[in-house]
Amino acid sequence: MGNATLSAQELAKLSKTLPEVLRRMDSVEKLEAWFRSQPYVAAVDSPDYLIKTAPPRKELFVQFKMNDGSRVMRAIVVTLYPDQTFSLADIYEP
Repeated sequence: MGNATLSAQELAKLSKTLPEVLRRMDSVEKLEAWFRSQPYVAAVDSPDYLIKTAPPRKELFVQFKMNDGSRVMRAIVVTLYPDQTFSLADIYEP
């Protein structure tokens, strides 16, 4: 995933690689900044709301640049724990 675009296979592997990234984050803002710094990310939207679960969850809508020239949107849902750690809850196509 070091290129300016992603293949369909790399996008499919996101659920396996993202948990390691989340372990290094201590805020949602840093996670957003990490996505924005990736060359294969076209846009990131972070709505102001939290999903009221126990513990709460946060959605980030990330638009990826694909190697066929298209753009693909995925919702990245992370669980926010009281100790400032995160885990991947879901990735889905909005």
